[in-house]
This record gives sequence, structure tokens and C-alpha cells, in this order.
Amino acid sequence: MLHRLSPFTGLTLLCLLALAGCDGGMTTPDDAGPGDAGPIEDAGEEPDAGPSTACGAAMQIEADTSRTIGVRVDTSKITTAPETVGTPITIEPFGVPIPCGNPMATTMTPQQILEIAVPGEGLMRLTVDVVNAETNPLFNTFILFRTEGCDAPDGSIMPPRCFDAESRLEVRSRGSITVEGGSTVWAIVGGVAEPPMMSRLMDRGMMRIDISVEPNQAPTIATGELYLAEDEAHIFATGADPDGNVTGIAMNFYVGGELLDITDDGSPASVDRDVAIFRFDPAIEDPDYNGFALVRETAVNLAPFIRANGVDRVAFRAYDQGYLLSDPIDVVPAEATLVGWNAECGGEMVCRREMMCTDGRCAPTPDANNVCGLATEFPYFEPMGNMTVTQTLTGSTGSGRGVLRPTLECVPLEDSIGIEKVYLMTIPDGLWDLTVTTDAAGTGETDTILYMRANCFDSGSELACNNDISDGNVRSTIEVTEIGAGTFALVVEQLGVMDEGEAPHEIVATLRPVLGTGEACDPAGVENRCQTGSCTAGVCTP
Repeated sequence: MLHRLSPFTGLTLLCLLALAGCDGGMTTPDDAGPGDAGPIEDAGEEPDAGPSTACGAAMQIEADTSRTIGVRVDTSKITTAPETVGTPITIEPFGVPIPCGNPMATTMTPQQILEIAVPGEGLMRLTVDVVNAETNPLFNTFILFRTEGCDAPDGSIMPPRCFDAESRLEVRSRGSITVEGGSTVWAIVGGVAEPPMMSRLMDRGMMRIDISVEPNQAPTIATGELYLAEDEAHIFATGADPDGNVTGIAMNFYVGGELLDITDDGSPASVDRDVAIFRFDPAIEDPDYNGFALVRETAVNLAPFIRANGVDRVAFRAYDQGYLLSDPIDVVPAEATLVGWNAECGGEMVCRREMMCTDGRCAPTPDANNVCGLATEFPYFEPMGNMTVTQTLTGSTGSGRGVLRPTLECVPLEDSIGIEKVYLMTIPDGLWDLTVTTDAAGTGETDTILYMRANCFDSGSELACNNDISDGNVRSTIEVTEIGAGTFALVVEQLGVMDEGEAPHEIVATLRPVLGTGEACDPAGVENRCQTGSCTAGVCTP
């Protein structure tokens, strides 16, 4: 079964679950243009406790295909008993079925119920979104849709009805479903009350809820491939989506013609319950798509699961932003080999992460090419005979999520890595021991990650990596012994993604000469060291 840190034990997500949950409150609807809900005013300086969260008092929303409807909610003003949502299941953002919200938390926090009239005819994609500047980034939310009635949960897993954290780093929520125009949908929007040990997140307060709707058409899928390379699964698919918003692949797993039960929930195996989904990265924006997804064991144990269970067929269905599904195609998983920069690729030779197969050779992805192409020159080391030489540089990293990733042995939670800064470090002729650290005053309180690659584009060329120097020191130090002449990529990143601003760092790099037999040496080994033997009477001796 596919797995994460959850009650499900087959296909496992090994990443940490961003806690999310339930709330609601007093609201004032307003209109705004598509994609920007615009400013919204409170109902008054002293709003009252707001309406009951019972279904009979749901806020009425007339959705519109021409604009986004904005609703401001202060759930801390809600004093009436909340709606009980139970423990629904989600597959976002973690790919496999897990409890929606935090099962360790108290979910009986204030909740707002919206009764949304969907306009138009035919299939429409309805989106409810609280990820915006007016919702605190620490507000731990979820969005639960109901289509059969306000108090009638349908328990659907695919398409999902409950949306927890938007990502592993974003505890606010965004959810979309596809429904018929002219229908009514109920959305319960709330926040999760956390256990005391995790009390830094919010479970109530001011939020902004944006509601939008637009026509939707199902994607199609033409081809699919699934390659297993070490602990990674590489997913490829092509097809078309008239709306240009195909999002990823939904998978069902078969052995000898039998559908596997990946949830172990006691119910018969079902293609819409025992399903795993994986988003394309990069996201698709064109009607004709050529999608790719890389699934590593530290996120979902997809490759080990397929091998351990003898999966001989995987059904691929493309899905779009509204979770409208294509018809399935059958894909046979195959073993593959990871190859590096400029290596031949295609079929069972797959490129390492941050690279893609272009004209039969591994080349950097556009994002990786951009990051490496913007690298800054590190100050040059001017050799001083057999003495150590040091250079210092100050810089900063900005907001957003990074592109490059260190090895998982260094930083297991890869999705917690912020924007990187790349420096090109040139090592002069000779043989050296290199030490690089961010443990300097200019780093301030920045939690850094530091690593070096022989080739910026190739994630498999990492020479050294360090996250924290110690349990009490979140700065970083790396050492590369006996490094020779050449130009290397030094990467500094912040652990954690910032919404705005910059994180400073100061880098101190030292080269210590490594000497051959017969050269004059420092007996203390500070200014230099002997490559073999020992420093005897000031001379390197075998």
C-alpha cells in the first residue's frame, strides 16, 4: 500500500504533513475582477458575532463567470456551535489518501458555510481560495465541498471534496471542483485547532474567501510512461486539454488484473478511492501538454511500492485543475537508470532531477538553467605560497521556493528549501583543503543550507553539503579535502520559504595547501598539511 505518516500503510508519504483544518465567521461579500478580488470593507467597526454556522444560516453566494466574488470572514467573532465535518479524506497536496485536516487536532473551531449558486450551463470549475494577502499565512485552514446538500457528505476521494494545505509549506487552502452549471454547492471553510505543542499556527481570525467559476472541459491523454530509477519514479504523459490547465496524473495499480487496495480502509477496492495523484512539475499552461513528474521516496514511496507489490500495470488518467478526469490508458512500469549532464537519455535512461532529456541529451530545465546562469563570481583566491588564503563575501537570498536541491541525505525535507544563491568559485592550481562556512556575523539569524557541486546543472555532482553545524547552530559549514583546480558551484539556501523580504548570509571560505613529500610544512597543520606521511622538522616526510 502507498504510504506517508498517516493511518494508511501501503503507499506512504514520508514528508511532514502541514497541519490544516476548520473555521468560519462573519462575512461581507464584494465583487472584483477575475484573478484579483480587490479590497473588501468590513461590515462595520464593531461587527457582531455573525450568523450561526448551521446549514440554515449559510451565506448565500451568487457566483459569476465574469468576476471573482470576495468574502471577508472574521471567525473569531463566531460564538455559535460549529458544523461538525467529521474526518473527511483528501489526496491534496500529498498525492495519496490521508485524513483532511489534522487528525491530532480539535476540529470544532468556528466555520463558515457558503451556499454557492453556480451559474452557466454544462461543466463548470468552481474554485474557493483563502491563499491571499488578507488571510494570515499562519491561519491553518481547510475547505470542504458538499454537492448533495449542506449536511450530506459524499466521501469522494477522486475527485476530492476536501482540500487541506495548499502545499507542504502553505497551511492555507485552495480547492476546486467541477460541477454542472445551475447547481448548488456548499463550501465549509474553517481552521484547525492544533495540539498545544504546535500552537504557533492560528485556528480562527480574519480570512478572505475568493470564489470564482469558469467553464471546464475534460483533458485527454495520448501516451504515458512510468520509469523506476533507484528510489525515484519518473512519470511522463502527453495529451491535450482544451482549457490548458491539465494538472497531473491519477494512478490506479494492478497486479494480475486485480486493482490494488492502497487505502486499507475496509471498503472494496475502487478506482476513485484507491487512487494516487501526482502533479506535473513544471506546471502545464498549454492545451497540448508534455507533462513530467518526479516522485522521490522521501515524498511518496511510489517506486518501492510498485516493486514490492509486483505491480504489472498502472492506469493513467490525466486530471485538470477542477479534477475532471480523462479516460484511462494502461502503462507498464519499467526499470531505468539515472544519468547526468550531457549524457544520452531517453527510454530507460532518465535524467537526474533538475535536468530534462532534450534532443537525446540531458540538459538543465529552464528554471535550473536560469538559476545557474545568474551565478555570481566568488572572490578569487590569490595563492600565498604554502599559506592558507581566505575570502569573505556577503549576500542574501529572497522570497519564494528554490529550484536547486541538495541531496536528501543532507536535507530530507526538500520542499522546505527557499530561493538559492549560486556563486561560481574558482580554485587555483595546486591541491587544497577547502572549508566554507556561513557561521559569521553577517548571516544573522538566517537558517542556511550550504553545498557545492562540480557542475551547477547536475544534481549528481554534489561534493559536500551541510544544513546545521550542530543542534544549536543553524548555520552551515562544508569541507572538501584535496580539491584541485577548476570552477565549482557554491550554493547557499535558506531553510524555509519566505513570503517576502530577504535573508542575509556571510560566507567565509578558506583554502589550505596540501603539500607533497619534501615541501616545507607547518607542524601544527594550520597553514598547510602534508598529503601523505607527516610534517617532521618542518618538512613533509613519508
